[in-house]
Amino acid sequence: GGLHGVGVSVVNALSSKLNLKIFRDGDEFEINFKQGVAENPLQKLGAIKDKKGTQITFLPDTNTFTNVDFNSKILEQRFREMAFLNPLITLQYCDKREADFKEIKFHYEGGIKEFVKYLDKSKKPLIDSPIFIEGSKNKIEFNCALWWNDSYYEQILAFTNNIRQKDGGTHLSGFRAAVTRVVNNFYD
Repeated sequence: GGLHGVGVSVVNALSSKLNLKIFRDGDEFEINFKQGVAENPLQKLGAIKDKKGTQITFLPDTNTFTNVDFNSKILEQRFREMAFLNPLITLQYCDKREADFKEIKFHYEGGIKEFVKYLDKSKKPLIDSPIFIEGSKNKIEFNCALWWNDSYYEQILAFTNNIRQKDGGTHLSGFRAAVTRVVNNFYD
């Protein structure tokens, strides 16, 4: 994921091979790249039923990277987050490096409501179900899920364009100030 719209372009430039399959409007398309250069134009392979989305397969260029060992746990966590944040999609992760072939599908129809339940799975909830707030203004969408548990510690995850903002940001500061203001006004 990226914030600047260049994600797959950068992956392609840094890969020895990249295969891109697109499933759109009932058809399958494919293009292959070697060292960042297209081996042929985008080809329409034919009709395909009930499949939508994009499949990207790549090999990092060992001339660029000294270590191409991907951390499976980090990838699983990232794909899980993306599936929670985008409840209409299914992400499929295949790791073919080991003798035990690993394939995991990530799909969470409950979105971030399900995400907070997942994060709190080992804690006792204080309310029955998460509070969910969503809205849109000036083409900016907002989704928020809140859930309280029996822990003494706060866990807040903030995302912008599907990218986790580990240090928060102005959107989180503004949200905290708004929640504090609403609670204070309620008790005044």
